[in-house]
Amino acid sequence: MNKEAVKKELKSVVAMLVASFAFALSLDLFIVPNKIVCGTLTGLSTLVNFLINNALGIGTLTIIFDIPILLLGLKTQGLKFIVRCLITILVLGGITDLFAFLEPVTNDLLIASIYGGVIQGIAIGIYCKYKVSSGGTELLGRIISEKFKFASIPVCIGILDAIIVITGSIVLKNPQNILYA
Repeated sequence: MNKEAVKKELKSVVAMLVASFAFALSLDLFIVPNKIVCGTLTGLSTLVNFLINNALGIGTLTIIFDIPILLLGLKTQGLKFIVRCLITILVLGGITDLFAFLEPVTNDLLIASIYGGVIQGIAIGIYCKYKVSSGGTELLGRIISEKFKFASIPVCIGILDAIIVITGSIVLKNPQNILYA
């Protein structure tokens, strides 16, 4: 590996760490304590966490839910991409559970949804810029779009995330969740 390739890979790893830290803090400081079920696999993990009375951490649940998706993606995405996803998933899940003890910044649902969403958006932007994936609905969207060529990755992700948000709203009997998520 040449010097430029090492430098590029190091930048990618640092970006992944920063994005994972930001995403985890958005969950722990804004989203989860305000019982907002957002899209993404962490949203599904948040919902399940509420239903099982915090028996497992959201990060742990996300890792568990991501394993079958990683295995599905191996064929279409390649080993290198899947290994990078696995590392990101483990880091994000670990940081999420590690900082779950933090007190929420606010109990105002609107402020929590805005700041949580903006921070998650920044984290996802960093993941995209450095070609890192945290798996979840993004990886599942890639897999589905490979199978059904007429469906783009963003459309697939949007549909999957919408299903999670709507399911969370129904299960928690909170239709406003759709607006906050």
